Amino acid sequence: MTAAGSTWVVFDYGGVICTPQPDEDVAALAAAVGVPVPDFQGPYWAYRLSYDRAELDGTTYWHKVAAALGLSFAAAQVAELVLRALPGEGRHTDFVQGRPDWASLAGEPRRLGQPA
Repeated sequence: MTAAGSTWVVFDYGGVICTPQPDEDVAALAAAVGVPVPDFQGPYWAYRLSYDRAELDGTTYWHKVAAALGLSFAAAQVAELVLRALPGEGRHTDFVQGRPDWASLAGEPRRLGQPA
């Protein structure tokens, strides 16, 4: 895309740079908060965009999810849920999961003659 003398390359984050969240990850999060998946999904997604945009921090996000579920999460439970967003040690059950092949896509514009 070229605008006002600049060249832009836009990568679609959802489904290109990262994979959609697996159902088993949603089930693991629902189990961690102690509710069935169907009850969990509405509150989980209701505030997710604001969380992903950093309009809500992890603590505020999970307290909103808890309130929507009619629950209250202790500080330790919120801390664990926030940690689940971090990769490593088998605890990664949150949305951001990079595609192993996306880095090769990042090199495509240069290969096609676009400036770096």
